[in-house]
Amino acid sequence: MWGTARLQINSPIKDRIMVNFPNESSRLAYLFYEKIGRICTFCGIMFHNVQGCPLRNQIILNRKKRGISTTDVPSKRFGEWINTLELIPQFDTTNRSSFNPVFSSHQNP
Repeated sequence: MWGTARLQINSPIKDRIMVNFPNESSRLAYLFYEKIGRICTFCGIMFHNVQGCPLRNQIILNRKKRGISTTDVPSKRFGEWINTLELIPQFDTTNRSSFNPVFSSHQNP
């Protein structure tokens, strides 16, 4: 499925949505942002990557100042498929355990 969306580039992206169909079924759709090379997998904001993420770096700095370990600060809260098409999860209908909705998920209006 392919589509075009109007987005506010200073707001976090969505990495997946539920698509509702006229027959009252729905499917999970993973979103790939074509031609946008840098989207942060931590905060979801476009045009920087996780290494340059101001939010993540601030969390790490605050923890270091307080003497708290930073090893549990994740680098990926959004799916890596947002800018790498090959990483879109493949749903295996024979093994439903491959479906893992741990990233942000949103219902379309």
